[in-house]
Amino acid sequence: MQKEKKFYRTVILLYLCSCLCLVGCSDSGEVAADRSQRPLETAFAAGGADFAKWYLAGWGTLAAENVREEDLEKIGKDVCRGLGIEVTGSVGQQGAESTGLVLTGMKGRNQYEILLQKMPTETYLIINIDSVVGEGEMGGEEALLREVLAQYVAEPDISAMIKGYLPEQYTEKKGRKILTKMIEATDGIVVERTIESGYMSFTGFSERLEQSVLVGTDKVNLQCALSYDEIQGKTLVYLATPLIFAEY
Repeated sequence: MQKEKKFYRTVILLYLCSCLCLVGCSDSGEVAADRSQRPLETAFAAGGADFAKWYLAGWGTLAAENVREEDLEKIGKDVCRGLGIEVTGSVGQQGAESTGLVLTGMKGRNQYEILLQKMPTETYLIINIDSVVGEGEMGGEEALLREVLAQYVAEPDISAMIKGYLPEQYTEKKGRKILTKMIEATDGIVVERTIESGYMSFTGFSERLEQSVLVGTDKVNLQCALSYDEIQGKTLVYLATPLIFAEY
């Protein structure tokens, strides 16, 4: 049963990761950190990238026991009402040992996806949001996401991400400086650096960010990365808490 539970958790996580697809991010001058912003937005601004898009994802196991298949649609619609979105699509999913429901919707220029997945022993709720509007709206939407999830999930997890771009290819020296500035802008420390041909990633930890995860024996809650896109001729910039759950 434990192996089965771990398998289903992996399935849900892979689905979540596939929903957090990344695209790309502008020149990095000396940008002073604005402590009036939320930590993630402060870090992004410190890197000097042009904003492109932000993502939020929240998920967890439903606190209610014995959720029936017929309950999924009601819960899904209640979640949509709580988020204040207009439902634009609904798709049912039937597997050998699971039943799912995916609802899609819009609010302004924000796109939403709500997934309810009933497994043999647990039912998961996943909410994905992505938006091309200014990242300043992200904080209010994250607060609402937490509030809605708390009504159904005992211990919700939330991942937030901002993407943007720099207009030219980064050098290793410049890349190190940008990623370090992003983490330090949150009063954080760099925990690990990964520098490979084609991309660069730093993970860090900041007391200003609530949620964190263990990577090995290190506690981290911030990850930023650079990757050059030869087709676009731009450096893609990714910033997330607690980690980037996508390819870059």
